Amino acid sequence: MRLVTVWAWAMLWAWAALLRAIGGVDMVMFGRVLVESSWFSKVDRETKSLSSLVLCGAECTRVKWCQLWCLVQPGECLLTSLVVSGSYQPLELNDIRLCYTSRRPDFAVGSSIFSSQRYDDTRPKENLVDGIYNWNVMQSSIIVSDNATAWFLVDLGVPRRVSKVLLIAQPTDLARHWFQDLEVRVGDIQETGNFTSYTLLGTFVGPGNTSQVVVIRPSAPLVGRYVSIQRMTEGRLQISHLEIR
Repeated sequence: MRLVTVWAWAMLWAWAALLRAIGGVDMVMFGRVLVESSWFSKVDRETKSLSSLVLCGAECTRVKWCQLWCLVQPGECLLTSLVVSGSYQPLELNDIRLCYTSRRPDFAVGSSIFSSQRYDDTRPKENLVDGIYNWNVMQSSIIVSDNATAWFLVDLGVPRRVSKVLLIAQPTDLARHWFQDLEVRVGDIQETGNFTSYTLLGTFVGPGNTSQVVVIRPSAPLVGRYVSIQRMTEGRLQISHLEIR
């Protein structure tokens, strides 16, 4: 069984190299994750008759919207648009499925998160650190400014070497109003609203587009326990998905 698994992953790497050569696909190694079956009814999905891990993974790299795939039974592959961090842990263990995600493990999953005043109770800030996103606006998190500007603060628990912060804008036209003028900073002490003591990791001016994926990288990795994401102008801030690596 172990030899079969090794062979399957070796073949997947071979498929990746072939796809890059002929189609310019930026293929990454997929990671195993356990995901509750209930999530699959909420996203774009397609079932295909494919007989192996190799073929299923290669097909996911070919389909533009595919983020996660699973072999649901012998000869049947499920492709989905569900965004799942490699660090994701399911809340339920009764009805879960073994799948393969294109997302890498990240520090945000399971971290503590703080924010300025929330807009309502339906889109809590904890949505940003649960490690899963189904492209539904109700899985976003929305906040407003209090006495200053709107902000989120992620506590990574211990100092981390941060080289990348990924943000996804909300899946509606309001992204152009509520996803702009952002500063991302990294620091060592907990602040609330004034993060000028933190080191600037990067910015996004925007305005954002519907479901836009924004990757912010510093010129060199920054080390710190806290990551702040702040809108530097007045107005609401809504983010749908967050990854910190």
